[in-house]
Amino acid sequence: MADDLAVMGASSDIVVAVQDSSPSRDFEVHEENWPVVAMFMRLQTQWLTSMGGVVGLNYQSIEFLFKIEGVENQREMLADLQVMEVTALQIINSKD
Repeated sequence: MADDLAVMGASSDIVVAVQDSSPSRDFEVHEENWPVVAMFMRLQTQWLTSMGGVVGLNYQSIEFLFKIEGVENQREMLADLQVMEVTALQIINSKD
């Protein structure tokens, strides 16, 4: 995760803090959350940026992946992705 944060432009303090707090790259994902985690990971190259930093996911890419993956409950998956997106943005754009 630290490498991903560095690529996305997180400050070096945050990258180091994540490296220090993560003795293992392993983490548990509850089975019911796997579909949204997998979709979020597929979107890892679809972040929109501006001069101020990362601004969010490209929603056209989300719509495209939903279509080709046949996501049935798109509204629910989008809501779950947005929770992950907001959390990621807070970390990525943190100035600490």
